[in-house]
Amino acid sequence: MICRRHIIVPLSVPRITRGILHGLGALIFTFILSACLDSTRAPEMKFASWGTSKDVAIYRNLIAMHHRDHPADPPVTMLFIPWGNYFTKLQLLIVGNVAPGMATVSVEMAYSLQSAGHLRNLQPFIERERQTNPGFLRESDYIIDPLNPMCEFDGDTYYIPCGPMTMNLFYNKDLFDKAGIPYPDETWTWGDLRKAAKTLTVRDPDGRIAQWGFMCENWWNWWAPFLWQNEADLFDDMSSPTRCLLAAPNAIETFRFFQTMIFDDRSAPTPVQAATMSGNFMTGKLAMQIHGSWMIEQFRNIKAFKWDMSWLPRQKKRANIVTVGGYAITSQCRDPQAAWRFLRQFCTDEGQQALCNDCALWMPNKRSVLASDPFRRVTGLPAHHDIRIAELQAARPGMIRHPRSKEIVHMLGMKIDPIFNKNQDVGQTMRELVPVIDRMLAGKSLIDTEGR
Repeated sequence: MICRRHIIVPLSVPRITRGILHGLGALIFTFILSACLDSTRAPEMKFASWGTSKDVAIYRNLIAMHHRDHPADPPVTMLFIPWGNYFTKLQLLIVGNVAPGMATVSVEMAYSLQSAGHLRNLQPFIERERQTNPGFLRESDYIIDPLNPMCEFDGDTYYIPCGPMTMNLFYNKDLFDKAGIPYPDETWTWGDLRKAAKTLTVRDPDGRIAQWGFMCENWWNWWAPFLWQNEADLFDDMSSPTRCLLAAPNAIETFRFFQTMIFDDRSAPTPVQAATMSGNFMTGKLAMQIHGSWMIEQFRNIKAFKWDMSWLPRQKKRANIVTVGGYAITSQCRDPQAAWRFLRQFCTDEGQQALCNDCALWMPNKRSVLASDPFRRVTGLPAHHDIRIAELQAARPGMIRHPRSKEIVHMLGMKIDPIFNKNQDVGQTMRELVPVIDRMLAGKSLIDTEGR
């Protein structure tokens, strides 16, 4: 699904098994052969994406809309690639000079592809659109300002953002009612979260945890908003990072707060303990969970208990994280004008309604669609699903732009893991971690730092 945005693959082709290489070679051969078999046929435009069967159905509907409105354009055909191999296959198609004309990209993919010159600059198309529609992709008509830092490079847009995601607090209303606790709201602080989690944690007669109050997770998108709420940060500059800031006092205090809930209050499981809870929030044995707004699509099928969503609790200030993928035109596209006519419909009322009318995964960013009935009539939406819209307007991008971002994310997760699982000293962990990350940011080897 579009929510999978936390993996970046360098543009150089990775080491792949012989079987996969053969399969990918066959894919490239098929592309070349299909282009040569019928030279009289109007050239097709390939649109590459990943997702579920529901995503494919939505995209096919959008393709049909495009053919209806632009019958003279080359036909658009869907190139579906499963998420696990998506970016690897896309890179190999680029290397083989048979890249699709249009592609769905994550934040990290866009950075890698644009840096290598494989995406077309969309700014000229946008400026031309604004000659007749001045509000096109501007804050007056769209929630766009929080998304631009991810879509823009040197001030120009390289992919059309679609389906922005934030983090939200999901809670089991039945468990709150049973405990006699008021539901979370916009006034909640970390202290309120901690107090409620302790009350909502239930033990069986043998003293074993039968119900957890909360869940802490070692996941960048999960703990980054807590840092910002406590006036701490990950790096000096997310767009061009040179220093890691996780050894600052407020950052250390943030991670100690998680340890307090896990090891002192015992109101939240360690990640290892949580792994045994198949389904987490959906089991009905977890009172509160912070997760991405995309989980509404899955949670709306819950029948066993009543649930809702709320704001993230605040500390010194309110903060949230946003990530957004979208749609790009590759530099190998043979008809960029027709490709733009297809992509621009993702910015229209009809296009965004098609994305979200029967799917809670997608959240439109066009203000007229956000206010429309179809968006609000999706079956199973929680009462306060509009909170994700309000959170979006105050959110900030959370992914760094750096050639080694994949390695950095992996290193952070690996080194921070003992804080969550073993109650390892936060200050010492961060003082050891920061020089490692700084060395990676500077493009230096880790041999000296890691003592190998």
